[in-house]
Amino acid sequence: MNVSAAKINYSSILSKAQEKKQAKTQDVSFANLIQSSGTTETAAFKTYDLTSSATQDHNLNSLKFGSNLAYGYSVDNSGYMGSDFNKAAGLPENFKIHKSSIDEIVRFNNKTYLFTSSPDQKPFENIDVADTVKQYYKLFNAVAPEGKETYSQSDLEKLPKGFSVNINQKPFGKSNFLKDVSLFAVSNVYSTQTQLQNAGELSSDIKKYGVSLSVYPLNFSTLGSSNLQEKDGFSFSPDTSVYEKEGGYAREGVFMQFLKGFPPIASDSGETRLTDQVQTYAQDMRSQSFDDMPITISDFLKNTKIIKEFLKKIIEDGLMSLSGNETADSIVDKLALRLEAFQKETVRPKGETNI
Repeated sequence: MNVSAAKINYSSILSKAQEKKQAKTQDVSFANLIQSSGTTETAAFKTYDLTSSATQDHNLNSLKFGSNLAYGYSVDNSGYMGSDFNKAAGLPENFKIHKSSIDEIVRFNNKTYLFTSSPDQKPFENIDVADTVKQYYKLFNAVAPEGKETYSQSDLEKLPKGFSVNINQKPFGKSNFLKDVSLFAVSNVYSTQTQLQNAGELSSDIKKYGVSLSVYPLNFSTLGSSNLQEKDGFSFSPDTSVYEKEGGYAREGVFMQFLKGFPPIASDSGETRLTDQVQTYAQDMRSQSFDDMPITISDFLKNTKIIKEFLKKIIEDGLMSLSGNETADSIVDKLALRLEAFQKETVRPKGETNI
C-alpha cells in the first residue's frame, strides 16, 4: 500500500488541527486521531509520588571532601553511599552504590545536556541524584527482578537482551527537554536475541502508523569487560570494578550495566533544576519544536475500530492505494494480530525472572 503526497480532505473524524499537520507529512499517523477522539478509550498510565526526602538545596557539584558527605548524603569509609541515600532513593537497605557511580551520573548529565547556548555553559543548578536513581532502579527491577546478590558470568548471560518502555509523555518531555522518568513503565522484556531483533523490526514497521515502540538493547554479559571512560565523554561509563565479588558481580554492578544500555538522564520528577539561563534557552528551543504524543501498542489494540474508519476515509480520499484484496479492515486486522502475538511473547508477568 502506498500513501500519496496529496492533502487529506478530512471529515468529522479528524480535527482541523490534524488536517494542518497532515498537510506537512506523507506518513499515515493514527496518533492524533486516537488522542482527539472523545470516544476513544485511552490507557490509564500509572504515576508515582517519588519526591526525594533528602536535603533539596544541596548543589550536586559541591562535595564536602573529608566529611564523609557527598551530594547531601552520608558516605561510608569504603566510599559507598549510606542508608540515608538508600532511603531517599527507594533502594533496599543492603544495596550499596559507590559514590563514584553517583559522580558519573552527574558528570554524564552535565556533559550530555545539549540545550545550552554554548558548550561550556553549566546546565544544571541541581541534579536530584536520589530521585533519579530511584526512577531508574524501578525500571531495572522490572527488567531484572531481585533474587540474587551475586551474579556469575552464566547468570549474566541469562539476563534479558533488551526491553521497551511506555514513556507516557511527549518525545521531547517538558519545556526544559527533561523527562519525568517516574512516568516511564516497562512494557516488554526481550529474553532472547531473536525477540530483540523482532522488536526492532516491528518498531520500524509500525512507526509509519504513529505507533511507538522504543527498543533498548542490553548486554549484561560484558559487565566488567571495560571500565575505561569513552574518550568523547558522552557515554555513561561507571567504574564497575567496585562491585566485583568472589564468583562474579554484585547486583549493584548489574544495575550499572543496565544504565549503560539505558543511560540515567536526570529525571524531572524530583528537585532537578536547570540554571535560570539554560532554562530560558531550553524553553525557547522547545517552543520551536514539533512534538506530538505517540501512541503505544496497547493504544492501537484498544482502538482498532476507529483506526479502521480512519483508513477507510483516507482510502476514499485517494491518499492510500491498496494491493490485491487489501481493505482497511484487513490491514488493521493483520497488524493487530501481529501486535497481539508480540505482546503475548514479550510482556512479562510481574516478578518473573530469567534466572
